[in-house]
Amino acid sequence: MDNLALQGRLDEAHDMFERLIGLANNVGLLAEEYETVAKRMVGNFPQAFTHVALVHTGLNLMRVEEEMAKATGQPSGDGSQDPAAQTRSDAVMDAASGRQ
Repeated sequence: MDNLALQGRLDEAHDMFERLIGLANNVGLLAEEYETVAKRMVGNFPQAFTHVALVHTGLNLMRVEEEMAKATGQPSGDGSQDPAAQTRSDAVMDAASGRQ
């Protein structure tokens, strides 16, 4: 996701970020691995490194969006000009805080 964001492919990065958030359990926790065939979390649970990476990616997405907005002269920060940006920012902050 970070690589997609840094390439400017924000829609793809956000889609992948939201899919990952959707894999969390009812209290927002993730395991260290996800088995795609069985569609279940495996390995150590909860896995702190997974959560750190998720928060780091969310912050990267927000930073890249702000840089792109600044470079193009678009408003950034509160998302008041772009409801989709606000929704994405809310998702990032919810993921960072463990809310869904």
